[in-house]
Amino acid sequence: MIANMYKRREKAASIVFIALLMFGGGFVAMTKPDSAEQWMESVLLLLPSFMMLGMAIASRRNFNKVKDAAIPESKADIVDLNHIVIKKDASWLPRLLVFEKTGSFIGTVHLKKVPWWAYPVIFYKTSLITFFPIEIVFTSSKGNVVFKCVRKGFKQSIVEIFGPGGEPAGSYIQEDFKSLVHIKGELRSNEGDLLLKVKSSGFTGDFTLHDGNGHLWAHFYNGRFPHEYTTIFRGVYNDIIEMSDRLSEQNKILLLGMVSYMFLNRNGGE
Repeated sequence: MIANMYKRREKAASIVFIALLMFGGGFVAMTKPDSAEQWMESVLLLLPSFMMLGMAIASRRNFNKVKDAAIPESKADIVDLNHIVIKKDASWLPRLLVFEKTGSFIGTVHLKKVPWWAYPVIFYKTSLITFFPIEIVFTSSKGNVVFKCVRKGFKQSIVEIFGPGGEPAGSYIQEDFKSLVHIKGELRSNEGDLLLKVKSSGFTGDFTLHDGNGHLWAHFYNGRFPHEYTTIFRGVYNDIIEMSDRLSEQNKILLLGMVSYMFLNRNGGE
């Protein structure tokens, strides 16, 4: 699973590298710089392509390190865990691979229903899923749908969250236009009662969430690296969400649905 992820990243970065190199090289050939300043500008134009080359090389190196590593399936239910490790997969549509710290594979967060007219926009920039009516599903390593999120709304993202069997768990309401520095939202029960105010960094996604009684629900710090598990998690960014053991199953489903939605359209990380 991890090895395939790095392989897909290498392929995607290589394709982008070749495309940017051809575009940049063609531009330089047509403009024919005739001064040191123009040559410097031409080199800067090619810089993004070399960044993609570096990503491809890093992905190949990580692939070689983990290609023979055994990735077991988790025996735990995601609702019973107090942490998850999220890796953003390299795919045309945004997808998250979810693991335990030990490297055991828990399941996948992926899009299930997307309007046909939204595909070109999502291919261009995955974070724009915030503005489309979509369905997000978490499928366990055993193939079971544990929870799903249905997003609707325009000025707000209203994300209805459902647990096993399609039972409503509540909703996450995110203010999409009010702040670029912070992402703000609320978790609400089926009855509309406020359970948790959500605030995370618009740049890194960092958050520490306490409810009105001061109880910690979850904590995330961008790019935490679990040094004790370097055999599996070779990348620099390994996003670990720590969650309270005191949450009810319904509130844990709500929290996981919110995290899944936020991380699918998150720009930061790898």
